[in-house]
Amino acid sequence: INGRFLVDQHGNKFAEYGYAKIGPGFQQIDLQRSGGFTAPIVLSNVVSRNEGDPVATRLRNVQSSSFEVQLDEPNYLGGSKGKSFHTEEIISYFVIEAGKHELKDGSIFLAKSEGQKRHPSNPSHKVNSWSSTINFTGANFQEVPVLFGQSQTYSGSDFITTRTKNVTKTGFQYSFQEEESKGGHPAQEIFSWMAYSEIGRAHV
Repeated sequence: INGRFLVDQHGNKFAEYGYAKIGPGFQQIDLQRSGGFTAPIVLSNVVSRNEGDPVATRLRNVQSSSFEVQLDEPNYLGGSKGKSFHTEEIISYFVIEAGKHELKDGSIFLAKSEGQKRHPSNPSHKVNSWSSTINFTGANFQEVPVLFGQSQTYSGSDFITTRTKNVTKTGFQYSFQEEESKGGHPAQEIFSWMAYSEIGRAHV
């Protein structure tokens, strides 16, 4: 870790992280990496508790040197069509260049986008409510990696979070989950993910 950045085995800054205080309206976060990112993937999470209502983060306008993020509550709490009334919270964010990145100690980061489409949603025991297996191609993880995933877009305004299952050394499955009263998420979103393991090819 070098300041606000992660550096690979060749000394290249491939990821940036930070914190921000945000509210229920979209707020732009400007990135500091010189030259920006070519194919950025953003992951964010609420890390404070200034109000008791359930809340998540929602992204849009992910660009080379910035992205927009807002707090997002389930619709039943009074929000509608993307409007939430949650108190300001602190979020953490992590931005990584898509692809495989290896650190000097052999740790591996693998980040990828699954494209913009209607993704599986309303996870249940039904087969079609989950994605097919997404493979960690080229990572050669020697243990089950830490996995994060999030929608990068705001095509549909209903509250969604990401669920994953069957995470192994070689892949995983995912689904978007809305509040219980909703039947699914029909909007076409961009879903992206990152997997990380401290034990990589260098330890084989």
